[in-house]
Formats: sequence, C-alpha cells, structure tokens
Amino acid sequence: MNIENVETWLLEVGAAASSIDAFALEFRDFLLAAGVPIGFFNLGMFVLHPEVAGVAFSGSATGDLARIVVDHDALATPVFLNSPLRIVTAERRSLSYDLTDFTARAEFPILQEFHAKGLQRYQAWPLVARHGPCSILSLALTDVDGPAIAAIERALPLLSVVLELHAARFLKELLLRTYVGERSAREVLAGRFRRGDHRGIEAVLWLSDIRGFTQLSQRFCGPDVVRWLDQVFDTLAEPVERAGGEILKFIGDAMLAIFPVDEFGSQAEACQAALGAAREAQRGVEASALKAESEGRPALRTGIALHIGNVVYGNVGAKNRLDFTVIGDAVNRVSRIESLAHKSLSGIVVSADVAGCLSEPTVRLGTFPMKGYDEPVDVFTIAAEPAR
Repeated sequence: MNIENVETWLLEVGAAASSIDAFALEFRDFLLAAGVPIGFFNLGMFVLHPEVAGVAFSGSATGDLARIVVDHDALATPVFLNSPLRIVTAERRSLSYDLTDFTARAEFPILQEFHAKGLQRYQAWPLVARHGPCSILSLALTDVDGPAIAAIERALPLLSVVLELHAARFLKELLLRTYVGERSAREVLAGRFRRGDHRGIEAVLWLSDIRGFTQLSQRFCGPDVVRWLDQVFDTLAEPVERAGGEILKFIGDAMLAIFPVDEFGSQAEACQAALGAAREAQRGVEASALKAESEGRPALRTGIALHIGNVVYGNVGAKNRLDFTVIGDAVNRVSRIESLAHKSLSGIVVSADVAGCLSEPTVRLGTFPMKGYDEPVDVFTIAAEPAR
C-alpha cells in the first residue's frame, strides 16, 4: 500500500465499512500498511445526543481499538481540559509537537506520556463536518515522517466527509436506542417501521408509577420535579435493562416495560427476571427516599405491578407521529393491578398468572374488582424487604 492512495482507499474501502468501529480499525490498519509509523492512534467524534458527547476509538499499532463512549461531564474534567484535543476541537486547528523537545512536550501531560513510551511526534487534526460538531484524528508517531503527514493532511477534507457518513449512521442507531429502546430500534433498522407493522408476543408487563406524584407536582416547581423524576426513573430503569427487559415508554410519572418470554426461554424465567428487577428497583428507591427524608426533601416511593400475557407489539399512531408500544387486554390488566400497589408493604403486586410462575412463595393480597371487568381478580404480593 502507498500512503498517496489514502483518498482512493477512503472512497472505495473506508466509505463501505460496516460501522464506525470497523472504519476506525480499518483506517488505522491502512495507515500502518502504508508505512505510517503509528505508535498510538485515536479517531474521535462528537455527536448531538442528550447523554453521549462523543465516542473515540483509540489504541496502539497492534490489536483492537478501545471504544470509549464519552459523556458530557467528561468534557469538564481536567483530563480533557488539559489536553491537546480540547484545543483542536475548540479552535478547530491542527497541532504538531516534536516530542523530543522538552519545552514542546511539557505543554500537555499526555505528550510527556507519549515521550516516555519512546514516541517522537504528535499530530492532531480537526475533522470539520458540514453538519454537526467537529471530529478529531490524532497520531503519536515512532518517527518523523513528513511525506506521510503531508498525504494525510491532503486527505483530511475527504476523511471528514467519510467520517460524517459513518457518524450519521452511528448517531441514528444511538438516538433510536435512546428514544425507542433496544428492541424497537432493531425493528426500525430492520425496516419494520411502517404504521400498523406489528406482531403478537407473550411478555411479562411491568407498570410502575410514583406515589403521590400529583400532590408533589402541585407543591414544587417544575425544575425540581423533573430532576427528582429523572432520579427515580434512573433507579427503576437500570435494573430493568440489566435483567433483560425493555422500557417502552415513560408516561408522566409512570414507566411501562416488557420482558418478552421468547427471549428468556420460558414464562418462569421471564417472570423471575422481572421480579428480580422490581425488587432491586424498590431497594434503590427506598434508599433514595430515606436519604431524602434525612435531608428534608420529599421522599418519592413507587408501586410496581407485574402481569404476563399476550400483547400486540408494534408501530401505532398518527401518520406523522408513531410510537412502538404494546396493546391488548394484558396491558389493561397490569394498569388495573398497579393501582393496588399501595396496599402492599413491598410496593410490588403481581397477578395470579405471574404468581403461578414464580419459584418463591407469594402472599395473596386479596380479591379485588377491576374497572371494566365483570369478574374480580386475585392479586398477590411479595414480602417487603428491610430498608438498607
């Protein structure tokens, strides 16, 4: 390979890479094969996302590249603020340092680290996109290679365009996962996104809400309520996702999630996973509530209901506003059951169908009428756990 062919490679190979991860690795390997004396490689890009500031692919001349997801808080840390990458992105200008020069390498701690590893030159370039924030290519070299650097610099405009293509795909997938969930994102990316696209699934349904939220929102201002709501949703969502569930939506102070049976192998495993997540969530909520009480803040507690049944999972809505959701009798039932969660000390209530699938004993809470149904239903609970 010849470094002078870098632009041809970007057009014919780089643009066709299967993902941003693959592109970064293949680009590093091309540079190495073309004779660029890479000691350390870094390709980073910033994205417009509510939680993720950017992603970087970094590593030495051998092996895989580490995929580093950077959150917004990381951009305010001393590590980033006292790095050449901050200058490159903020001022959108390239930097070049002779690492054998003590004065030059003393400007940033990372340059001293590269010198200690025997590297001789550091180069960093902004990759300015037509749309969106700036990206970065930085190299620490084992030798000074003027022709290679010149060839890379000539290719920077094309590299920026190719990276922007991959960044757009990466951001699309990231935003889909954030706003519609992992499984729903896969449905969209697989082409099943037309209104009315649906399929029947069996799932454990989770519905939770915050007790006394209406009164709370009347007493306190919006920013405080939103912050407290986010904290509770974090506490609920993390156990659900770790247990293999998928959050479908947040509705005011409520959260709807599913645990598809076919992904767990059996009804019993799906029910047990959902109950385990509910218990973990309630432990976290109770710990946060006790801390809030000790600090004189409102203590938020939640009720969680679990029911298993067949639902229609798919794309529902108006022509210009669609939503992946579940509909069916099981959804209505879990909503009715959740309204009884305040009667349980644990804050967790389950239907008779879920109780029958669990490997542990449950306690019958009672038989209750349900709005819209002729027959009353049995509702069960689990033993409350001591606060920790």
